[in-house]
Amino acid sequence: MPWILLRTKISVPALRSGLVERPHIVALLDRSLEPNRKLALVSAPAGYGKTTALAQWAQSRSAHIGWFNIDPEDIDFTRFFRYLVRVWERGHPDSMNSALGHLLGSINPDPAEIKTVFAAATAAAPAPTAIILNDYHLITAPAIHETLSYVIDHLPPHFHFILAVRGEPPLPLPRYRARGELLEIGTQELRFQKQETQELLGVLPGLSSTVIESLHEQTEGWAVGLQLVSLALQRGLADPEQPAAGGRQRFELMLHLGQLRLLRRRLDRLAMDNPVLGPGFVRYQGKKARLFQSIPKLGSKQDRGRFDRHQEIFLEREPGLAILG
Repeated sequence: MPWILLRTKISVPALRSGLVERPHIVALLDRSLEPNRKLALVSAPAGYGKTTALAQWAQSRSAHIGWFNIDPEDIDFTRFFRYLVRVWERGHPDSMNSALGHLLGSINPDPAEIKTVFAAATAAAPAPTAIILNDYHLITAPAIHETLSYVIDHLPPHFHFILAVRGEPPLPLPRYRARGELLEIGTQELRFQKQETQELLGVLPGLSSTVIESLHEQTEGWAVGLQLVSLALQRGLADPEQPAAGGRQRFELMLHLGQLRLLRRRLDRLAMDNPVLGPGFVRYQGKKARLFQSIPKLGSKQDRGRFDRHQEIFLEREPGLAILG
């Protein structure tokens, strides 16, 4: 029976026009293809442009680069590696007829055999080859982590994995660091630089360099924050000269500029303190803006207490905010 898999999950995402070029990020990602680099981590909370940066890099390079966009359903071991073989197949049309393809096509493939066969197959890949695992933090299955670690340990010098994550994955990172096999790109590298903020916001009429620099400082180079600022300014929802005034009316897809930095920091801390929380999103409802938080289950009273304390902090700073559990 043929595997029914979504092709869009193994395609580099299409990029919208007008994106700011980020040559320093591209240069950093180029280092992931160095012979001694088996693994690269692009790690930051939501909104720092990890996926966009990786897509820009992948589309601008002639190397053999595969892409796997991970969803929560991909925690199934067989499903995960079937998608990984499909990624492989895009650059190796005969891979489905290989030992690995036949193994994964069986009803109950043996995980121990899969990791051995997959690791052996990487030797035949053209140089250089990289596979990007986007949103790898969604993987919670120990068997997948263990198998991927085994494959990474046995990679040839010309084969590389790049993981986009929101934190450190449960892989033997200290060992990779000690061997010089790990490249790490984090929040500091992903922040927009001042000239990039100037390029993004400089196209908007009436913004002086001083105002743009102020906006850059307030958002701390947070990519999604700058995008929301740009949208708000274009739609007349924010006054760049008075960023902290009238916050309640600044919402459509954003919080007013005076609260933007606070929001990001509180959300980052909330996510770290409570890993069971899902991603938050902002919705505009008339005059009332609410931050909806998807919470499948809070594991303990302590978690609930942390969440309530964060809610109190938000409400003290902005009465128009409500975090719903």
